[in-house]
Amino acid sequence: SYSIPDALLTDNNAFTIYPNPAHDKVSLTRKSTGYKIPGIIRDAYGKQWASFEWDSNQCMISIPISELPAGIYFIILKNKELTINERFIKQ
Repeated sequence: SYSIPDALLTDNNAFTIYPNPAHDKVSLTRKSTGYKIPGIIRDAYGKQWASFEWDSNQCMISIPISELPAGIYFIILKNKELTINERFIKQ
């Protein structure tokens, strides 16, 4: 079971994606740790391309995207009630 504090999901600056646009990986940083976050990558059409888990002790993770075709993608983090969608561009 995952627990994402509601404060994280309502904070517009909860996490940052860089670089954007990206070629072979994107990195995510967050302000606080102490909880696991399940995440997925979807394209602009809703197709899921990858899933990941952001470990509770990490403020930063890198996600390989070299296998993705060029286009617009969304990293989605969610709990039972709330969802964060952040866009990035794969070149």
